[in-house]
Amino acid sequence: MARPCIQLVSAIVCLVAVTGSISAQQMEHFRMEKVNDHVYAFIGSDPTLDWVDGNSYAILTDDGVFVVDSHQPPMVAEANIAEIRKLTNLPITYLLNTHWHGDHNTGNFVYKREFPDIQIISHNKTREILARRMPEWVNNARNGEYAAYIIEYEKILSDGKGPTGRALNATDSLRANKLLALLRKYDADVRRDTALIPNVTFDSKLVLHMGSTEIQIRHDCRANTPGDAYVWLPQDSVLITGDILVHPIPYPFGSFFDEWVAQLDTMLSL
Repeated sequence: MARPCIQLVSAIVCLVAVTGSISAQQMEHFRMEKVNDHVYAFIGSDPTLDWVDGNSYAILTDDGVFVVDSHQPPMVAEANIAEIRKLTNLPITYLLNTHWHGDHNTGNFVYKREFPDIQIISHNKTREILARRMPEWVNNARNGEYAAYIIEYEKILSDGKGPTGRALNATDSLRANKLLALLRKYDADVRRDTALIPNVTFDSKLVLHMGSTEIQIRHDCRANTPGDAYVWLPQDSVLITGDILVHPIPYPFGSFFDEWVAQLDTMLSL
């Protein structure tokens, strides 16, 4: 019997998809891709920059919208919400934070502001870490953290030397200029940040039935972080991996490499 085709949606895995319109403020750095009739992905255009913002996903159901991850700058979360509103009149009822890295959850407050009844979900370990660390991130952003990065990269470009003292080549200069433009764009925006941690947690598996759509939220073991969550849509054969699987390289700090391999094997078996 032929195996069903699995559409794998990771940090920037390319899909055979239809590119949709997107808000002008987000256009330069993200694109919206249609995975199927009710799953959409907001994909970063350049994952190789030194400043990274995770992807986001919207699952449209008969009972509302389920969103995976909320980005970092508020304007990006707002742009995603604007696009989702073009697709459906139903509210966003659930938001999942796949793990604790700030580029996947700092935009939580934007979703709560726009949809006061939203439930924000994470693994219990992720919530524990966010409760400890998110207030510090938000305080740093509101007090000029990005402005300090701007000064740092302006000096790098002015001196023509990287942090290690090596002369910049053409590729280095291009990357630094792209990053500097991004930091300037987001500096004032992130000063609006507000800490908001998940209010619903789970241990190993949480299943939601939203109309005819079954959404499985899973945590099998520690991988990229202690509390990695991923989403499996069995009726669609769509897997949303968070940062358990990314391209071109993973972001492994505080990771669990032996368990990570086992987690990938479990995903592959789906």
